[in-house]
Amino acid sequence: TKDRRYVFTASTKEHASRCIAKVLSPSTVDDYFSVMVDTRVCNLDTKHSPSSFVAAMDAAGVPAEVRELRASACVLLDDSVTNIKCAKAMGWTTILVGKIERDTGGELPTPPEADHHIASLLELPSAMPQLFAP
Repeated sequence: TKDRRYVFTASTKEHASRCIAKVLSPSTVDDYFSVMVDTRVCNLDTKHSPSSFVAAMDAAGVPAEVRELRASACVLLDDSVTNIKCAKAMGWTTILVGKIERDTGGELPTPPEADHHIASLLELPSAMPQLFAP
């Protein structure tokens, strides 16, 4: 549900909102997500820094017991292997999005830290149907 969906972006909220709006149109970011965790929420730290993941959990109101016992309830969808590795180190469930290397155009291998590896977000309902359960 919307109250349990958050955007965690390495950019500003304004930029991410514009990008996401292009995909969701005519809907808006606010129709699907309750919190946007941007670079300012993370004190301008990089997204692949553990402190950014802690800031994201703080902003989302993730309780201490979930962080300690069920961190895998937090899910990161990202196109960066570096961010996937950090999320997995934090105990999160990880979904690597994209099968093509950004820099080389070659095939992007699935790192062991990725719980799922999908070509596009359109495959998300198949990879994790529980995210779409009523």
